[in-house]
Amino acid sequence: IIIISDNNKNNIKLMNMSWGYPAKDNKLIINARSESVFVKPLFHDGIRKNRCVIPAVSFYEWNKDKIKVTFSRKDNKILYFAGFYLIKDGKNYFVILTTKANDSVINTHHRMPLFFEANQVRDWLFGNNTEKFLNLEMPELACFQSCKQLTLWN
Repeated sequence: IIIISDNNKNNIKLMNMSWGYPAKDNKLIINARSESVFVKPLFHDGIRKNRCVIPAVSFYEWNKDKIKVTFSRKDNKILYFAGFYLIKDGKNYFVILTTKANDSVINTHHRMPLFFEANQVRDWLFGNNTEKFLNLEMPELACFQSCKQLTLWN
Protein backbone atom coordinates (compact mmCIF):
# COMPACT_ATOMS: atom_id res chain seq x y z
CA ILE A 1 0.00 0.00 0.00
CA ILE A 2 1.36 3.40 -0.94
CA ILE A 3 0.25 6.99 -0.36
CA ILE A 4 -0.70 9.15 -3.34
CA SER A 5 -2.54 12.38 -4.08
CA ASP A 6 -6.20 11.97 -4.96
CA ASN A 7 -5.79 14.80 -7.51
CA ASN A 8 -7.41 17.16 -5.03
CA LYS A 9 -4.52 19.24 -3.75
CA ASN A 10 -5.70 18.83 -0.16
CA ASN A 11 -6.23 15.08 0.13
CA ILE A 12 -4.22 11.91 0.03
CA LYS A 13 -5.32 8.32 -0.38
CA LEU A 14 -3.94 4.82 -0.03
CA MET A 15 -3.59 2.61 -3.07
CA ASN A 16 -2.42 -0.93 -3.81
CA MET A 17 0.40 -1.03 -6.32
CA SER A 18 3.02 -3.47 -7.51
CA TRP A 19 6.64 -2.66 -6.78
CA GLY A 20 8.59 -2.17 -9.99
CA TYR A 21 8.12 -0.54 -13.38
CA PRO A 22 7.84 -2.89 -16.31
CA ALA A 23 10.62 -2.11 -18.77
CA LYS A 24 11.98 -3.52 -22.01
CA ASP A 25 12.75 -7.23 -22.22
CA ASN A 26 10.29 -7.96 -19.38
CA LYS A 27 12.75 -6.48 -16.87
CA LEU A 28 11.37 -5.01 -13.68
CA ILE A 29 12.92 -1.74 -12.48
CA ILE A 30 12.36 -1.46 -8.70
CA ASN A 31 14.49 1.59 -7.89
CA ALA A 32 15.40 4.90 -9.49
CA ARG A 33 18.58 6.81 -8.72
CA SER A 34 17.80 10.27 -7.36
CA GLU A 35 20.83 11.70 -9.16
CA SER A 36 19.58 10.75 -12.64
CA VAL A 37 15.81 10.38 -12.31
CA PHE A 38 15.01 13.53 -14.30
CA VAL A 39 17.00 12.41 -17.36
CA LYS A 40 15.64 8.87 -17.70
CA PRO A 41 12.77 8.72 -20.24
CA LEU A 42 11.14 5.82 -18.37
CA PHE A 43 10.73 8.03 -15.29
CA HIS A 44 9.85 11.33 -17.01
CA ASP A 45 6.15 11.52 -16.13
CA GLY A 46 6.28 9.66 -12.83
CA ILE A 47 8.73 11.93 -11.03
CA ARG A 48 7.00 15.05 -12.32
CA LYS A 49 3.32 14.12 -11.97
CA ASN A 50 2.87 10.91 -9.98
CA ARG A 51 4.93 11.08 -6.82
CA CYS A 52 4.06 8.70 -4.01
CA VAL A 53 5.17 7.76 -0.52
CA ILE A 54 5.92 4.24 0.64
CA PRO A 55 5.67 3.89 4.44
CA ALA A 56 7.84 1.20 6.03
CA VAL A 57 9.27 0.26 9.40
CA SER A 58 12.54 -1.01 7.90
CA PHE A 59 14.34 -2.15 4.78
CA TYR A 60 17.06 -4.68 4.17
CA GLU A 61 20.02 -5.32 1.94
CA TRP A 62 22.22 -8.38 1.47
CA ASN A 63 25.86 -7.93 2.40
CA LYS A 64 28.81 -9.43 0.51
CA ASP A 65 28.48 -12.65 2.54
CA LYS A 66 24.81 -12.98 1.51
CA ILE A 67 23.63 -12.15 5.02
CA LYS A 68 20.50 -10.06 5.32
CA VAL A 69 21.03 -6.76 7.12
CA THR A 70 17.91 -4.89 8.24
CA PHE A 71 17.91 -1.12 8.71
CA SER A 72 15.44 1.01 10.66
CA ARG A 73 15.30 4.40 12.29
CA LYS A 74 17.04 4.61 15.65
CA ASP A 75 13.96 6.37 17.07
CA ASN A 76 11.68 3.58 15.70
CA LYS A 77 9.64 6.08 13.66
CA ILE A 78 8.18 5.18 10.28
CA LEU A 79 10.38 5.56 7.20
CA TYR A 80 8.60 7.47 4.43
CA PHE A 81 10.31 6.40 1.19
CA ALA A 82 10.13 8.78 -1.76
CA GLY A 83 8.73 7.18 -4.88
CA PHE A 84 6.60 7.67 -7.93
CA TYR A 85 4.19 5.54 -9.91
CA LEU A 86 2.99 4.55 -13.34
CA ILE A 87 -0.42 3.37 -14.47
CA LYS A 88 -0.03 1.17 -17.54
CA ASP A 89 -2.62 -1.08 -19.16
CA GLY A 90 -4.89 -0.65 -16.14
CA LYS A 91 -2.20 -1.78 -13.68
CA ASN A 92 -0.41 0.31 -11.05
CA TYR A 93 3.35 0.20 -10.54
CA PHE A 94 5.77 2.17 -8.34
CA VAL A 95 9.50 2.59 -7.85
CA ILE A 96 11.49 3.79 -4.85
CA LEU A 97 14.05 6.55 -5.18
CA THR A 98 17.52 5.74 -3.91
CA THR A 99 20.46 7.86 -2.89
CA LYS A 100 24.08 7.20 -2.01
CA ALA A 101 24.44 5.19 1.17
CA ASN A 102 25.36 6.98 4.37
CA ASP A 103 27.81 5.70 6.99
CA SER A 104 25.29 3.35 8.58
CA VAL A 105 24.57 1.51 5.30
CA ILE A 106 27.73 1.85 3.18
CA ASN A 107 29.44 -1.27 4.56
CA THR A 108 26.45 -3.33 3.40
CA HIS A 109 25.39 -1.61 0.18
CA HIS A 110 26.34 1.48 -1.83
CA ARG A 111 22.72 2.72 -2.19
CA MET A 112 19.82 3.25 0.19
CA PRO A 113 16.20 4.40 -0.10
CA LEU A 114 15.59 8.13 -0.05
CA PHE A 115 13.22 8.94 2.80
CA PHE A 116 11.90 11.89 4.72
CA GLU A 117 9.94 12.89 7.82
CA ALA A 118 6.18 12.54 8.30
CA ASN A 119 5.72 16.31 8.14
CA GLN A 120 7.27 16.33 4.64
CA VAL A 121 4.86 13.83 3.06
CA ARG A 122 2.43 16.43 1.73
CA ASP A 123 5.24 18.60 0.39
CA TRP A 124 6.63 15.61 -1.55
CA LEU A 125 3.21 14.73 -2.95
CA PHE A 126 1.95 18.24 -3.76
CA GLY A 127 4.98 20.55 -3.82
CA ASN A 128 6.81 21.91 -6.82
CA ASN A 129 10.32 21.69 -5.39
CA THR A 130 11.04 17.99 -5.92
CA GLU A 131 14.77 18.60 -6.31
CA LYS A 132 15.18 19.68 -2.68
CA PHE A 133 14.21 16.16 -1.59
CA LEU A 134 16.66 14.48 -3.96
CA ASN A 135 19.62 15.94 -2.05
CA LEU A 136 18.50 15.25 1.52
CA GLU A 137 21.09 13.88 3.93
CA MET A 138 19.86 10.55 5.31
CA PRO A 139 20.02 10.12 9.08
CA GLU A 140 22.05 7.36 10.65
CA LEU A 141 20.09 4.13 10.99
CA ALA A 142 20.10 1.19 13.36
CA CYS A 143 20.94 -2.14 11.78
CA PHE A 144 20.39 -5.76 12.64
CA GLN A 145 22.29 -8.54 10.93
CA SER A 146 20.70 -11.95 10.58
CA CYS A 147 22.75 -14.98 11.49
CA LYS A 148 24.83 -16.58 8.79
CA GLN A 149 23.40 -19.95 7.87
CA LEU A 150 25.87 -22.74 8.41
CA THR A 151 25.69 -26.25 6.98
CA LEU A 152 26.98 -29.54 8.27
CA TRP A 153 28.05 -30.62 4.81
CA ASN A 154 30.97 -29.46 2.72
